[in-house]
Amino acid sequence: MGWDMKNRLLCAAALLLSCTASNKEAKPAAAAASAEPGPYSLVPPAPPAKVEEAVETHAGITSRDPYRWMEAQGEDLTAWLHS
Repeated sequence: MGWDMKNRLLCAAALLLSCTASNKEAKPAAAAASAEPGPYSLVPPAPPAKVEEAVETHAGITSRDPYRWMEAQGEDLTAWLHS
């Protein structure tokens, strides 16, 4: 068995174990998705970012980038980062 095959088997085993491991302190989906910081949260949640749909088509492939406005690093990004 080659080195590549051993790595693949180890990764598959780790993935399987992580998927089957039980989490006794699991929270309901609604509680996990809330924007409220938990009692052990060190970092507050990020403020909601605006969404400006940018759509491009290259070589017949269409890609959407709703947060492209952040790449311009303008005043609106600075305001969002400091909010």
